[in-house]
Amino acid sequence: MKQILLICLAWFGTVELCRAAAYDDFAQGVSANIVDDSDRAIASFTAAIEASDLSKALLPAAYRGRGEAYLHKQKCDLALADLDSSLKLKPDDLTAVELHADAAICLEKFDVALAEMSTLNGKADPEIYWERARLHFTTGNYRAAADDLISYVGRRPKYAYGVLWLEMARLRGGMLDPKVAMRDIDDFDSDDWPAPLLALYAGKAKVEDISAAVARGAADSRVGRECEANYYVAEWHLAYADAASARPLLQDAATHCPPRFIEARQARYELRNLP
Repeated sequence: MKQILLICLAWFGTVELCRAAAYDDFAQGVSANIVDDSDRAIASFTAAIEASDLSKALLPAAYRGRGEAYLHKQKCDLALADLDSSLKLKPDDLTAVELHADAAICLEKFDVALAEMSTLNGKADPEIYWERARLHFTTGNYRAAADDLISYVGRRPKYAYGVLWLEMARLRGGMLDPKVAMRDIDDFDSDDWPAPLLALYAGKAKVEDISAAVARGAADSRVGRECEANYYVAEWHLAYADAASARPLLQDAATHCPPRFIEARQARYELRNLP
């Protein structure tokens, strides 16, 4: 019960919504998603949804949680259906919108995902620029991706991954100016990850330098670094029309990246389009 109350406090700021039996299943679903146990999350959220005593305030979150678990298992049609249900109950849930867009992309319903993201106010929430930029990137519209990332980085200038995606979109679209890239990465400590990847895109590092940077990381961060290195180096190869070098890196990222990493999903999208 203590775990349930803590989760309710984290999600809603109150424990009053979380006192009936179904909330135990809900809390177990949340915990399972946190540790990437998708099967347990699906079972727990299903029990919570089908119970008669789950608060209406929690029901959209339960659908969202199960949709996220389905997405991690690449059951994208089931994920899209659950996220539809979540958004019908709570249309302003940005996290559900983002997951819904990812499920639509997984099903190659790019027009659905883009229409959703374009209705949201990026000025009110800069994360919308980030999500829409990834969508544009996935569809190969690198100029539109770069435009959204410029807006995002302007509002989140210290977020290194925003800058990394901006340089990546520029490189893939043939718009990268090395002088501009050098200026963009100047604020980031060269010893901090993902600075080596930024240096690669700015022309300050070579591909072989990335493996050495991964090896220098702490053991508990190495899986994440390897995942990211494989994906971003693969994108670098694709920018130079070297699909043969990119393919095994993308396959490794798609297979071994933690499910929550956006690089895992992006790697799968790229693999679909390789010749």
